[in-house]
Amino acid sequence: MSARSCADLAELRSAFVDDALADADRERLLAHLVDCTACRREVAELRHVRSLLTGSTDPGTAPVDLSHRLVSIAGEDATEPLWTRPFRRTPSGGELPSQRHLLHTRLVAGVLGCGLTVLAVLGMGWAAAPSTDTAQAVDPTRQAVTEFTTVVSAFPLDGRVSAALQGRPSTPGSEAGTPTGVDLTAKPLSEAKAAKLLVRAGQAGDELTYTGTQQVRVTRDDQQIASSVQVSSHGGAGTRLAPADAGHQPAGYTTYVEADSSTRMADADLVDLLTDRYALRGWVAQSFGGRDAVVIEATEPTAHPADGALDGVVARWWLDARTGLLLGQETYDGRGNLDVSSRLTDLRFDAVSDEDAVGAGAAARTTATLTLSRAAELRRDGWICAERLAGLSLMRLRTDQVDDPELVHLVYSDGLTTLSVVEQHGRLSGAPTGSTRNETLGAWVTSGMPTTASWVSGDVVMTVVTDGSRETLAAAVAALPHDEPEQPTTMERVRAGWSRIFGR
Repeated sequence: MSARSCADLAELRSAFVDDALADADRERLLAHLVDCTACRREVAELRHVRSLLTGSTDPGTAPVDLSHRLVSIAGEDATEPLWTRPFRRTPSGGELPSQRHLLHTRLVAGVLGCGLTVLAVLGMGWAAAPSTDTAQAVDPTRQAVTEFTTVVSAFPLDGRVSAALQGRPSTPGSEAGTPTGVDLTAKPLSEAKAAKLLVRAGQAGDELTYTGTQQVRVTRDDQQIASSVQVSSHGGAGTRLAPADAGHQPAGYTTYVEADSSTRMADADLVDLLTDRYALRGWVAQSFGGRDAVVIEATEPTAHPADGALDGVVARWWLDARTGLLLGQETYDGRGNLDVSSRLTDLRFDAVSDEDAVGAGAAARTTATLTLSRAAELRRDGWICAERLAGLSLMRLRTDQVDDPELVHLVYSDGLTTLSVVEQHGRLSGAPTGSTRNETLGAWVTSGMPTTASWVSGDVVMTVVTDGSRETLAAAVAALPHDEPEQPTTMERVRAGWSRIFGR
């Protein structure tokens, strides 16, 4: 048979295998198959393919010549997966895809699918992550001074000094003031008796009902600050302060109103810190502001000044002989120079009226007082909570909320000098109010009383506040971290996002 006649019978052969021929065409094809071996072989191959497609028999292995023939039919589209063109007719002369190519295509499709899934998971975590832009801190210096004053005003030993000076600018001056002398003919006090009298003075300031005017003067680094506040103590219900010259307050001045007596520092604890750091001595039968008084002084433990001398003396307190109330205080620079003087004048007992309870001020954000044992927990959460700083002991720990705080206030003291470290999440957009840049400290610093230093470490705004010397401030700033802001890695941000999605 000629190749032409075999080609003309191609459709008949396919229909013959499918039992779809009319009788006349069937007889014609059978007559041809008797004499044509090639067409008989093709019919057999077509039947085998039909059985594979219908699953009616064991598929076995397709003949090699049939595989080549089917591939040749696919032509140029042999590399394109069949599932991408389910309804297209395959052009003649092409090749069908090989088994290896199909496996390769499916593998690539699987990898692409997994990749898209991973990208979707990463994208959702990234989008849900908290913003890396931390909130701007709201005037950290002013807030830190409020936190400091709130705590120090509750100290038993004349905490009103810092409240009186809050927000006061310093001015150049040369009048350092003269220290108040001591009558050395009086009977001396033992150190134990002096300590007991200081504890009693703190209690008397809280328990007594009285009014008066607190006059404070600070001389430091050839700068002076002077202020007066009206004091109204309500006999266990708290002590309130109001500016004596309310109509002449500088911009930014804040009047502090002390909270109730339950917030006061433990008198004995502070005096214990004082006696641990300094040596105490005192004398009875003194006079201060026209009232009979007792004087107690603190000296450096290595100094042994002669009676009445000021070399090595860091502070003196005058206590009312009758009530034990603290009448005045002076602190010195250790070389006999007066640093801070404070005295209570116009004193009247049992004369407080409702009109005396005047004053309003900025509120402290830290309203929760934690036990010092919580410091370790805060350290694990990334807060800086040193047990000692600039030679002072950690004595109080306050936060804005008990769980997951945003502001932490650490209070350090030795019973005489107090230092606060206020930490809050955020960043600085510029210089805090009233501050100048000190490159040596790497911080924005304010002068006056109290002195402050603010800077950013990581994602935390750090502010140090102290009523101590500039050396105390510098030592504290140097001991605290000054880390560069940290940017989370991609995976850290994704994990944070999914933690946020699942509420963890």
